[in-house]
Parts: sequence; C-alpha cells; structure tokens
Amino acid sequence: MFKMIFSLICLMAVSLVNAAPENLSAHHEDEEAVSTRAQVEEVIKNYLDSHPQAVYQALIKYRNQEMAKQERYSKDAVIKHYDQLFKSNSPSFGSPNAPVTVVEFMDYDCAHCKIVGPRLAALAQSGQLRVIVKHLPIRGKTSLYSSQMALAANKQGKFEAVYEALLKADNISSDKQIDAIAEKAGVDLKQAKQDMNKFQTEIDGNFKLATQLKLQGTPSLIFSNGNPKTAVFVPGAVSDDTLKSIIKDLRV
Repeated sequence: MFKMIFSLICLMAVSLVNAAPENLSAHHEDEEAVSTRAQVEEVIKNYLDSHPQAVYQALIKYRNQEMAKQERYSKDAVIKHYDQLFKSNSPSFGSPNAPVTVVEFMDYDCAHCKIVGPRLAALAQSGQLRVIVKHLPIRGKTSLYSSQMALAANKQGKFEAVYEALLKADNISSDKQIDAIAEKAGVDLKQAKQDMNKFQTEIDGNFKLATQLKLQGTPSLIFSNGNPKTAVFVPGAVSDDTLKSIIKDLRV
C-alpha cells in the first residue's frame, strides 16, 4: 500500500519537474538555486526518501479534504433533489408512518446490496424504517432484467417479496432464473413480461438522478426524517449497528 502511494507521489513530482523550466525562467532568483532538471529531480527524490511519513500524511489530509468536499456537495444535492428522492413514485415498502425513510440506489447483482438490502427489509418490518428503492442496474443485462422484473412485480403488489427473493438468491445469472424467483414469490409471470419494458424511463431517471448526486456506485443510501437539511448520505455497505444508530439520531 505504502509503495503504491510512494510511486504516485514520485509520478506527481516528475510532473512538477516537467513544468519547472518554465517556472524557473519566470523567476530569476530560482535559476541560480536550481539550474537543471536533474538537480530538481534529485532534490525531490531526497526529500521523499527522507520524509515518507510526511508524504503519507499529506495524502491522508488531501483525501479527508476531498471527502469533506464530497459530503458538503452531497448535502446540497440532496436538498436540491429532495422531492425526486423522497416524493417519487419509486417502489417502496415499510410503514408510511415510519420515523425515518431511506432511499436506496441498488442493483440486484451487487454483492454489497445483497448484504444491505435484507438489513433494510428487517428494519422496515420492525416499523423503524420506510424503504424507497431506486433501481440502478449498472452490471449489465442481468441487472437490467432483474430490475425490470421487480418493477413489474411492484405493479402487481409483489414488490417487497421479489426484492427480498432476488437479493437472497445465490444465482440470478439468467433470465430464466429470475423468472423462476419472481414466479415463486407470487408474480403473474405472463403479465410481468408484458409490463417489463414499460419502466425504462423510470430507470433512466434513476441514472440521471444518481449522476446529479455524484453517486459512486451501489448501494448508496440517503436517510431522512422529513427535514431535507438533516438528511444523511451513506455510500456502500453498512452494518446493522450503523443503520440503527442513524435511525436513532434522526428520530431525536
């Protein structure tokens, strides 16, 4: 890990060196101190060799600054697009009176979604959480087909059953497997197949919204107690304890 970071710094340093002649020509006092590219490279190399921890700390600081910047952007973006997130016609489950609602951007073929989804479902069943699902099929044909099937199931009032069944399935690598899972969950397969292609506009809208929010992948979770300013954005898989802690904080 450290070698990779060190190599990256060296590459950055070389890039700075490439620009050095122009800088030196603009500042005569620097021309006397460092006259050749080789001297600049040697100075940088010696510093990196002597201060590896300082370089590492600088990278950590930069990463934290970028994360803070992304967090600020996410908060502003959630407020701007709050109605699209929390007042849409996307499928949902859990009590409308639950104290906290989460919008989940997800993909049935996503390993982390298969971990987080059942946790959200359990919290919804306990009355603590309402879950709004925005399908983001980013892993190809199977992802798209399973999303379309789930949306067709929603039209039949079978969304939650299909959502849970697809996430718990070991294998959804073919249309036939997805069909079998949906049918076992109570879906009228013939009707679902007639409806499946009607949801592309909704899926395209989810992708547009994800882009506006600068989401990095699935799952991406946005929690709210009804106040846009206190919404909490959580990327990636999260533990049960973390989910319960977020709900507890938002209920206060």
